[in-house]
Amino acid sequence: MPIWFTMDLDVEFDNERFGKPYGLSNPGIEKGVPLFLEIFKKFQIPTTFHIQEQANPRHSVSLRYPSIIEAIKSQNHELGLHTHFEKGYDSTSREREIASGVKRLEEKYGKIVSFRAGRYFTNEDTVKILEKYGIKHDVSPYKNTSIGNMRWYNIPDSPYHPGYKDITKPGKAKILMIPVTNKRLGVILDGSISLDLMKKGTEFLISMSKKFSQPIIIFLTTHSWKFLDPVKGDIRKDVIQRLEEYFAFLQRFNIEFMNVKTLGERWEQGKFSPYFLEAPDLLGRSLSSFSPRRYFWFSKHILFYRKYLKYILFKKID
Repeated sequence: MPIWFTMDLDVEFDNERFGKPYGLSNPGIEKGVPLFLEIFKKFQIPTTFHIQEQANPRHSVSLRYPSIIEAIKSQNHELGLHTHFEKGYDSTSREREIASGVKRLEEKYGKIVSFRAGRYFTNEDTVKILEKYGIKHDVSPYKNTSIGNMRWYNIPDSPYHPGYKDITKPGKAKILMIPVTNKRLGVILDGSISLDLMKKGTEFLISMSKKFSQPIIIFLTTHSWKFLDPVKGDIRKDVIQRLEEYFAFLQRFNIEFMNVKTLGERWEQGKFSPYFLEAPDLLGRSLSSFSPRRYFWFSKHILFYRKYLKYILFKKID
């Protein structure tokens, strides 16, 4: 069966991420997005740009950087919604943030069908709200990670309709969850991840495509600030080079490139079923023997409960 590749980019305010404002500028938006657009154009990669929109207009990319949105649209990329839940985990505050973002984007740019929660932290309430406002795809799940009090370890490796009571398991919800590729495969655009590791994880997925009767998906996600030094805001040429070399590597294979919207529509049209892969822990093997994250059971259990205890004690919001 074919291999589907999708790419998405979270376009968000830099000072939200790093907790350190760059004066009045946001280099991840001002410098990062144009650089990504150049690369996507060079390699013909259709991409979904998840745009940060909050109820507070100060945290609206479309209001503060309309020229950036127009640049994205001019290359026919998909616009999706990216929302951080700063006010708490209750359903009312989540709906306020999502509703304002959907309305703001759709009034000017048309229907929005894709969503990512800030720091990947969606939940059961979020899914119901997204369905209410016509969102069809939630790409917040990140296989083999834990975010807030969400554990994404046992989710399928493919798109799936979740349950309303537990979105980590297949169920009867209308929305389609589309997980980011298993973190343990190392298909990650990060300064600490080598190109060789990205290739190995990709080659594993390509090999699986020869054994499955439905599409195998490679989902690479990143952020508009990923090309930048988090302190100085300078461009990181090593990350640019890694992404370009990875895209060049992908061109060697029979891969179909598509944005989130197209992937979701084609998955639904094909009436494919969720699948699980027995994937090797390539990321763990690449880490130092002294790193606790090298050991999958430790990452899955001990590190999660440490973070969860911190959340319970201090009500720290991701």
